Amino acid sequence: MKILIAVDGSECGDFAVEEVAKRPWPADSVARIISVAETLSLEELGSPPRYREDIESAARHRAQTIAEQAIARLRESDARFLPISSTVVVDSPKDAIG
Repeated sequence: MKILIAVDGSECGDFAVEEVAKRPWPADSVARIISVAETLSLEELGSPPRYREDIESAARHRAQTIAEQAIARLRESDARFLPISSTVVVDSPKDAIG
């Protein structure tokens, strides 16, 4: 079974991780965590490119931290035997997950 968990640091994302953590999964199951670093289109707002790069870097770092926290939670639960991978994407959540 393939399990996709989208996390964003919200209560809903945390709840999804908790649900995966407490359920028994078939032996061939794998979990993939996706965290999306969404940034505003600062180019359209006339912001300098360096500012946009800094914002994107901070958003990517936050998304990576959130994904790592989800992995840590799964590793301390009954789901600890699941193979778990993670991806951080810079995009809109709608496009990255949908």
